[in-house]
Amino acid sequence: MPPSSADNQSVRSAHSPFPADFLWGVATAAYQVEGGWQADGKGLSVWDVYTNTDRMAAKGETANVALNMYDRGQYLQDIALLKDLGVNAYRFSLNWPRILPEGTGAPNVAGIAYYRQLIADLKTAGIAPLVTLYHWELPQALAERGGWANREIVGWFRHYAGVVFDALGRDVALFLALNEPSTDLSFAAYAKQFRETPRREWVPLTPLPPAAFTWFPGQRVVHHQQLAAAAAIEEFRKRNLPGRIAAVAMLLIPALPATDSAADAEAARLADGLMNRIYLDPMLKGSYPDDVVAALRGAGVELPVEPGDMEFISQNRADFLGVNFYSGFPFAADPAATDNWGLRMTWSPSPADPYNGPARPDLFTAGLLRLKADYANPPMIVTENGTGVPGDDELVGGHVHDAKRTDYLVSHVAALGEALREGANVEGYFHWSSHDNFEWVAGYGRRFGLIHVDFATQRRMPKHSAFIYRTLIANGGRVPA
Repeated sequence: MPPSSADNQSVRSAHSPFPADFLWGVATAAYQVEGGWQADGKGLSVWDVYTNTDRMAAKGETANVALNMYDRGQYLQDIALLKDLGVNAYRFSLNWPRILPEGTGAPNVAGIAYYRQLIADLKTAGIAPLVTLYHWELPQALAERGGWANREIVGWFRHYAGVVFDALGRDVALFLALNEPSTDLSFAAYAKQFRETPRREWVPLTPLPPAAFTWFPGQRVVHHQQLAAAAAIEEFRKRNLPGRIAAVAMLLIPALPATDSAADAEAARLADGLMNRIYLDPMLKGSYPDDVVAALRGAGVELPVEPGDMEFISQNRADFLGVNFYSGFPFAADPAATDNWGLRMTWSPSPADPYNGPARPDLFTAGLLRLKADYANPPMIVTENGTGVPGDDELVGGHVHDAKRTDYLVSHVAALGEALREGANVEGYFHWSSHDNFEWVAGYGRRFGLIHVDFATQRRMPKHSAFIYRTLIANGGRVPA
């Protein structure tokens, strides 16, 4: 089990801020890597429909095969690669309709058996599993009943979590309920827009998932996500399980004022509220931020908080916080914007820029220290951090020298080390991702992995960044001169 804050402080040395038992990991998500989309009684997820029916991903691609990790022979080879990488932890998600094909009801025995075997194989290799209950694999059957907009999903998710904990809870030390709730909402909004566009053409999302905050009006999902995560935590604790659980892996997006003007400062604060504080405050402070509630109310939106809800969320506080970090963005006031809360993101990406925004390791340090200062320094695990850059993953002469990813990795591990030196209570770091995989609406056109994958042949090959990550792990977060 990851060390406590006191243990962390006791084992850090002057040479490295990373304790000897720090979690060094890599991460994936079920839909992006498993394949086996109709195997052994699995039900449909919304992403099966987005890609197979709506053809929403680039070039009409699907993850029906993906990296073929539903096949044990294949994933055993991948576990061997992870072991050679030197990681001691692996974060992956469960595909909800693989376990409950209709989202509720009786479990699918074959689906549970697959995950039980995967967990056993990881542990045999000396790799600890961090299991995410939900990484956007919403059962299509539940989407047709309103999905996250239906308050009944709190009960549906509670039932699903209970099935998982009964089957796997004593074999897993770390669970996480929801991954990046805000991004999940953005993809759902994108799917709705895609279906309503007459030409139904794929248009890439901007690097900032909630680039337009119009998904808030009329939506009831933010509060339902909070309640569902709290319900999962309650189910976990009812069983007296030996591990720990997080409510969310939070997509932390620092919002910067574009200029020194008071208007831009206020715009950045509202952007921060819509992206960050609306999730962090209920979990860690017990209430929604007043300025965000006022902004929503001004737009005619009321969060559907019922009597007892906030007490329930507060009573089921997580054991740690998952933090996903990629970049931060500047915001300016834009009074002319009628559909974007008077906000304008002023960073304009060029074709050579990283897919998820500019490399800002300084904001990584600042973001973690902000959580320390504003939220009483909760135990944290960096559940995602990484990058993809056009042209960085070219296979040349049997090698991939992904220099930009390597630079990003080294600088962000150093930034994490600085946050640790300044007292941030961070227990682990998971690189996104272990492998190149299916990147949602971008299909197979964007690569984020340390391991190169030939999607036609399923051949794997570690990139230069993989060898550097192994060096960082072996040397306490440093690359020896």
